[in-house]
Amino acid sequence: MKPRKERSGLIVVTGIALLAACSDAPTAPSNAVRSTPVTAASVLSNGSSADTTIQVVLVDPTKKTTVNFGASSANKVVFPTSSICDVALSTYGTDQWNQPCAPQLLPVTLTVKSWYDADGHPHSDFQPHMRFNPAAEAVILTLKDRNGVQPNLEILYCADISGPCVDESATDSSLITYRDSTTGNYYRRVKHFSGYNIASGYSEEAL
Repeated sequence: MKPRKERSGLIVVTGIALLAACSDAPTAPSNAVRSTPVTAASVLSNGSSADTTIQVVLVDPTKKTTVNFGASSANKVVFPTSSICDVALSTYGTDQWNQPCAPQLLPVTLTVKSWYDADGHPHSDFQPHMRFNPAAEAVILTLKDRNGVQPNLEILYCADISGPCVDESATDSSLITYRDSTTGNYYRRVKHFSGYNIASGYSEEAL
């Protein structure tokens, strides 16, 4: 089902959809994309510090791979095949997210820190910093809020773990947040790491 949008102020309501990698606007994935097998990342370690969960995983960039993290089993990142840019060689910065890159060929060790704030909103931080191949399928981040779906919340990008967070969809429509009112999950395409959280702003809701 194609998503529909109704804009009112900062809130957008739409039908549920996934994000396609080769488009600037979110669209439903093809059957071929849906049927692609997904491999779970190898967990190297699990730990915690205060209220923060810390996980170290090994991601094989030559396979479509999912990384589950944090206190909720719904929190995850799905990396399609060849979607990670070469970590050692690729450029990084706000003017580089859509630039071509050579894909990473060797496994990548990823450290994920995740926690919930006092309002029940999830936060996550991913290291090392990396960006994703614009020629590959989209990398999708899913987060679950403890308050369920709310119409004014979205997934924001946080360049620093303690710094301000920004609405990337304000300048890139392919990064709009989608909300599933049945599961309470928020999800969107991401073009790079480091940190993300759920906070008030422009969003979309699944009917």
